[in-house]
Amino acid sequence: MNENEKRQLDEQGYLVLEGFMGDALLDAVRRRVEELFAEEGERAGSEFKQEPQTRRLANLVDGGPLFERVIAIPRILECVSHVLGPELKLSSLNARSANPYSDWIQPLHCDAGAIPDEKGFWVCNTIWMLDDFTAENGATRMIPGSHRWGRLPQEVLDDPAAPHPEEVLLLGKAGTVVVMNTHMWHGAAANRSP
Repeated sequence: MNENEKRQLDEQGYLVLEGFMGDALLDAVRRRVEELFAEEGERAGSEFKQEPQTRRLANLVDGGPLFERVIAIPRILECVSHVLGPELKLSSLNARSANPYSDWIQPLHCDAGAIPDEKGFWVCNTIWMLDDFTAENGATRMIPGSHRWGRLPQEVLDDPAAPHPEEVLLLGKAGTVVVMNTHMWHGAAANRSP
């Protein structure tokens, strides 16, 4: 990582790696995710978390050797280690896709419902854009810098699903990977696309 990337993660709470996946990896992951959605059917993601108007898959690490390779990519591990330190533990590997024609907005939240403690940050995610993230199709909303506030959104916001004055939409092309300190407030927008 260069110094600008480290500063971006430290100050803003996220780092965008445009075009990181490359066409072959993007196609392979897309294909495998759709295969798993088809295999699991209505049960898809039920062992993790259900959300209105959303498809989910859980435990992708058990979804085959492709995902075993994805979680061990050195560049991604370097970025995650910058947030968490050298000792890493994979908590989950999931897929989430908001259904089209949806009006459901995921409330702003911090993953694990946690704020950093005296040991520092302990939750970091990567978002792998399998499709373009647009303002219309449920891109991730985030509040840059909020990982340093030491507060959970549900503690201070009347409605965590409402637009926030410092909200930024995470827009990008398919193949982009985003490393995100998920103590940063974030949530998915509605997918209003057809």
